[in-house]
Amino acid sequence: MKSFGYPIEFLEELKQKSDIVAVASRYLTLDRKGKTYWARCPFHGEKTPSFAINEIDQYYHCFGCKASGNVFKLVQEMESVSFMEAVKILAEWAHMEVPDISGSSSEEIKRRKQEKDEMLACLKEAAHFYVNMLYKDEGQVARDYLKKRGINEAIWKKFGIGYSPSYQSIIAHLEHKGFSTELQKKVGIIKERDGRLYDALGERVIFPTINIYSEVIAFCGRTLKQKVDYGKYINTAETPIFFKGKNLFGINLIKKKKQEGPLDYIIIVEGQIDTISLFKAGFECAVSSMGTALTHDQAKLIKRFVDKVYICYDGDTAGKSATLRGLEILRDEGIEVRVMSLPDGLDPDDYINKYGAESYKRLIDKALPLVEFKLNFIKNKYNLNEIDGKARFTEDAIAVLRELKSDVEAEAYIEYIQKITGSSRDFLRNKLHRESVNNETKSEAKNMTIQLRNTKHEGPFREAEQCVIASLLRNKRYAKASEKIEQYLEPEYKEMFHYVLKNKPQASEFIDEFNDKYEEQVGAIVNFLFVNDENANKQLYDDCLWLCYRTYLGSKQGELAERMKNEPNERRNLMREYNEVLAKIKSRKVDL
Repeated sequence: MKSFGYPIEFLEELKQKSDIVAVASRYLTLDRKGKTYWARCPFHGEKTPSFAINEIDQYYHCFGCKASGNVFKLVQEMESVSFMEAVKILAEWAHMEVPDISGSSSEEIKRRKQEKDEMLACLKEAAHFYVNMLYKDEGQVARDYLKKRGINEAIWKKFGIGYSPSYQSIIAHLEHKGFSTELQKKVGIIKERDGRLYDALGERVIFPTINIYSEVIAFCGRTLKQKVDYGKYINTAETPIFFKGKNLFGINLIKKKKQEGPLDYIIIVEGQIDTISLFKAGFECAVSSMGTALTHDQAKLIKRFVDKVYICYDGDTAGKSATLRGLEILRDEGIEVRVMSLPDGLDPDDYINKYGAESYKRLIDKALPLVEFKLNFIKNKYNLNEIDGKARFTEDAIAVLRELKSDVEAEAYIEYIQKITGSSRDFLRNKLHRESVNNETKSEAKNMTIQLRNTKHEGPFREAEQCVIASLLRNKRYAKASEKIEQYLEPEYKEMFHYVLKNKPQASEFIDEFNDKYEEQVGAIVNFLFVNDENANKQLYDDCLWLCYRTYLGSKQGELAERMKNEPNERRNLMREYNEVLAKIKSRKVDL
């Protein structure tokens, strides 16, 4: 991939975050058939779809006009822009900052690419060395260990398992192959202590971490000693080409499996040995988060391959806050999440060795949906025999239900909560509805902002107020010239709206009036870019105006709710006002 001056690492991260299916769906209507998405080619007229998008390898190809390329090329062609402009568009959608390349020389670009190639070559050679050592006499102890764990030779080869026989042998081997000790240190293979270099994974069984491009990017080592006062498993440190939160152990095998046919789900476990144990038991759909909480980057990576995930963390860690955050990250990425429960103290490897694959399959079948798992987790936090415990459980459980998009699903879980607490369903429904309305303002504003940012508008959506004022400043026919709008805006925008409404200024006059006070806001308003389709611009304006009004009503709700707590004698009148505000929210009509 040509870098055009951008760091290769930046482009690869941007490419990973810019799923080609999601990007293509901005422009085309896609139809999924098997592992391929199809659409009518945008580059030549056709009635039968021949434009294919490969989600796994992230490229498109038209079998009619032969157009093909990656996500960068797709945006270039669809937007009629240069590569550098396509990068800026994709970076905006991915919420990434585009690096300044004004000072990058062609020599600097070549140097960075050569550095990365050298690091990958060094890691690849190290992986070959470790594998060869496993089969030599020195590797007998490692082979015995693997066989004892039920890991056969077929699995060794599948995962590229190796062995480091000493703390020095890898250093001499890599130097003989032309890789300096500085480079070996840079990729994390060797370390230095008291002036002495040594293999960071010496005398350990080696598990290479391989990315989706089949490149070795790191290693994990497992000691063969029974009792140690240090970590049994050690991962090589993060490097310029290895970030733990952007990779998953075993993801290269998932890609290969998906290329062979449909993949229904992925099982996520904590450690490398758990992934390997699942594969040997026939569950060739496992990856490891390598002991860390799941990240958004990992969730996006998983989403490329499946829409359903089973979480199977160790029995003594599932349910921790970090685990729950990881589950929510997966859910936010549009992945169906189910949680498996292992007996306390057992990890997936222990369980399979003790109870077998059939029993593990039954655990998969019994896995809980995310909401039910979270409710069970909350239930176990409190003593439900005490009134305080029930009250706190109810508060937390209702907060979980507020996250649901389906009223039907929420109703089902209200019954679940009712059975636990003994509270009436009407009480729980009213509590859910009341608190949902109070929180709807923030969530609706956030969701609308995301939706508007993801439209095809050429300029980024900053604030709803900016769109409202920009429309009035540009004399858009749909822009409402109503003084009431002022009260729905934040103070600085209220001042600017009033000025535009009363003076109908030119853009230059508007800049002169406010640039010293509100430079950033003025720049966003004056430079607000509308599309050529006025119907689309009107829809954007209507959405933004409603968002301003809805936020204003939400503030009124909050004030009234607070007053009802502090002014019990006025509660009836305040409740009437509160219901009037609620009716306005439900009407979705802006009061002008």
